[in-house]
Amino acid sequence: MSGLYHPKPGPNLPFGTKLNLKGYPLVPGQPDCSFYMKSKVCKFGSNCKFNHPENPENVPRDPSRDLSHYEAFRQHNKDRMDVSFFLCHFTKSEHPVNSQTGIFHDIRGFAYDRLESILTQKKVYDCVLPHLGAPVQAVCFTEMMLPSLSMHAEKYSPWGVAFHKSFLFNETRANQVLYCRDELFQSMKEKAKGDHDLLRYMTPFAPKYSEQLPQGTNPVDYSHEREWRTPGPVSFELENLAYVFVPDIRLFKELMPDLHTTLREGCGDQGYRKGG
Repeated sequence: MSGLYHPKPGPNLPFGTKLNLKGYPLVPGQPDCSFYMKSKVCKFGSNCKFNHPENPENVPRDPSRDLSHYEAFRQHNKDRMDVSFFLCHFTKSEHPVNSQTGIFHDIRGFAYDRLESILTQKKVYDCVLPHLGAPVQAVCFTEMMLPSLSMHAEKYSPWGVAFHKSFLFNETRANQVLYCRDELFQSMKEKAKGDHDLLRYMTPFAPKYSEQLPQGTNPVDYSHEREWRTPGPVSFELENLAYVFVPDIRLFKELMPDLHTTLREGCGDQGYRKGG
């Protein structure tokens, strides 16, 4: 007996009608539901007489869904000052080769070049993660309150993008990272050897106050943030962006005039955040 809840087709559908994973009817021979094909959501639910393919291709996520999640989050956490509903990815200007693996990153160049590529291709590419001793790839995001992001941007760059948590969690299977002290990290890494889906969400934790940290060794401590990772590239539409981080809007306009115009038409200046 299954412990999962299985929705049933509505009373208006033929006996034996199957439902897709979202609970909408699979009705081969009927036209595809126009509501569902546009937004992946059908207001008629299991009563809809039209077909609902399992994975409609090239259907962007309706941004109103994430705005609705955001409003619910704000109401639930209105007195909390330490929780954000946004996950941010900052680009970096650095050598494109991962020093541990020798593998080239997919996007190379200065931080603003990388941001331009992300916005133009509408995709954040994954790269090889450090510390794991295996070619495990992910896109990394940080969750922290806006005042702390300026300090974080100083380490990377003031160029970046932010998404609603609900978008990354539901569309890309994003998950928080587990911070592990050294002996736990080494043990878990050995047990998960070869399983990239587990290794992807582990990272070492060696704070400066650790008495086991060898003298002269740099600490590994990201506990000031909540890190999230996705198992692969993140594809999106510009409407799915919560923010675009830039050091100065005038500089952004000078370096990327077409993207500046496109984003201004879509969201105005409220879609920008000034970086560190």
